[in-house]
Amino acid sequence: MNVQITRHALDRVPLSLLIDDSTLLVNLSYFWMRDRNAVDGENRRWEDVPVVIPESFTRTFAEWCLAHGVRGKYSVVPCPAGLGRVDEQIPLFTGSQHESWLKMCRETIMPSFDITPETGQGFCGLHHR
Repeated sequence: MNVQITRHALDRVPLSLLIDDSTLLVNLSYFWMRDRNAVDGENRRWEDVPVVIPESFTRTFAEWCLAHGVRGKYSVVPCPAGLGRVDEQIPLFTGSQHESWLKMCRETIMPSFDITPETGQGFCGLHHR
């Protein structure tokens, strides 16, 4: 038996990374836990979870992806936790914070990732029962 292993043309394993349900600065887990407790009676400690995911965290990750050739899809929740729309200013943040995140997204995420809106239910203040 003659077996031949074919390698990728660039001599590396192709990889695509899917980042799902991201959004501008808002930590969706905080709001989900806070709001879901009332629905199912659980006692999640949402007070210990940060409200914000710093832009620096997302930037560091995106820069790492750029440096290592990681590409994929990055979905953004367009109306995070019902707080406002990402294409407008979200009341929790200043205009400069909002613009800085969008600039970071254009410069460090868009070169490596296709940006798509997250269209699932439950992200605009609507919760499943």
